[in-house]
Amino acid sequence: MTRITAFLALSTLILAPGCKKKEAETAPAAGAGNVLKGATLPEGDDAKAFATTLMTHKAVDIKPTDNGDMPFVYKTLAFSAENNGWLADAVLGQGADSIPCQEIGTWKIEEVKSPSTAVMTWSVNKTTCAGRAPQNTMRVEVTIKDGNYDVSMR
Repeated sequence: MTRITAFLALSTLILAPGCKKKEAETAPAAGAGNVLKGATLPEGDDAKAFATTLMTHKAVDIKPTDNGDMPFVYKTLAFSAENNGWLADAVLGQGADSIPCQEIGTWKIEEVKSPSTAVMTWSVNKTTCAGRAPQNTMRVEVTIKDGNYDVSMR
């Protein structure tokens, strides 16, 4: 009996790692469901595809408005599902005269044109940028291709 018990114990140890590996291989991959959890979106697969790309790629060097003589650029702009929020690290001015600041807001997808293009509304809820007011709303058309953003003000 001791040989049978030893054999069963050894078999269990040898097979156990294989079982765990197989479970990991068949476990669902982290995907859109996790990224989109909590987001408010229009219905449809195109909206889900666009929003997933939106939240997994940061935008860089976006000019949300024309401030005349004072350039204003979102150096990085990141979107999240939590409260449909976004955070921008911005720069007001240019070169040695530039002043870093931040804006925080919310986003909404108004119309989905394709899995890579949508018309959106970005609302500024808080800003540390001089001359910028909270409650400012921008309507934009966003195309995301290969992780690069093309943003057109509407």
